[in-house]
Amino acid sequence: MKTASSFSWLIALALPLLLTGCGQSGPKTYQVSGLATFAGNPIPDGWVIFTPNSAEQNSGPQGRARIQSGKFDTRVEGGKGVTGGPTIVRIEAYDGNGNDAALNGAPIMAPYEMSVDLPKQKTAQDFEVPATWARQRFTMPPP
Repeated sequence: MKTASSFSWLIALALPLLLTGCGQSGPKTYQVSGLATFAGNPIPDGWVIFTPNSAEQNSGPQGRARIQSGKFDTRVEGGKGVTGGPTIVRIEAYDGNGNDAALNGAPIMAPYEMSVDLPKQKTAQDFEVPATWARQRFTMPPP
């Protein structure tokens, strides 16, 4: 009986330590939403990918948001918040006519990157890919 009582005390002492390890870990992330356009038109389908700019001493996990009819929001399914600070934003744009081989459809431009400084709070941010970017040659990696 004394062994069962000692085991109960051990569980009572260890439980708070185990629960502490079950919380959210990693850096705090923030919501980013807005519009993504190419040559002044909403991007039909695609992704906005947010990578902390290590050249500017920023680090953390990569964030992302799916573009649908020009709109994106890191809170929407498949999205992931951003850490804020100096960030490389990569925009991938597709025609939205997906099929089994290409879920988002055919690419309408080469992936476009820009540097931004995102606030460490919920924010709205619009991204414009200039029409001159359409002249860039690109190749997509094989599926």
